[in-house]
Amino acid sequence: SLHDALPISISLALHISVAQLMIWQKNILEKVSAFMLYRLSEEDVFEKKKVINMVKLLSKIMEFARVYDPKHEFITKGWVTAITDRHEKYEKLLTKIDETLSEEKNEVRKEVIAKKIENPHETMGTLAKMCNVDKSMVSRYLSQFSEETKKYVD
Repeated sequence: SLHDALPISISLALHISVAQLMIWQKNILEKVSAFMLYRLSEEDVFEKKKVINMVKLLSKIMEFARVYDPKHEFITKGWVTAITDRHEKYEKLLTKIDETLSEEKNEVRKEVIAKKIENPHETMGTLAKMCNVDKSMVSRYLSQFSEETKKYVD
């Protein structure tokens, strides 16, 4: 069928396996789903622009609920509370990111984390080269930062 043939033709055109194509599809759908639910993931703690956009979006939603449905006739109070809690957590995450970027880069750990935030899509190997350190150090420092910030994401 056409539905089954499409992934094969796409994978041939891109010179990748169908399995890799399916992994990409799954990852994209997960990211879209998380965004539709106004959620950030542990991976997103290095994406400052995404965090800023989510804080702004949640602010607009809270403002809309406050202005247009103050008695919670259409939007449940529980949902508004959940959005407000998430907004507060994401603002704290943004503060942590800003503090990390503004700190003096006199330690390798701070430099690695700042480089990742400035270049969120770079691989650990590329970050290691940028910071002149071993890839395992990059992995350790990024894992530590993820652990420190996971309380701010879902």
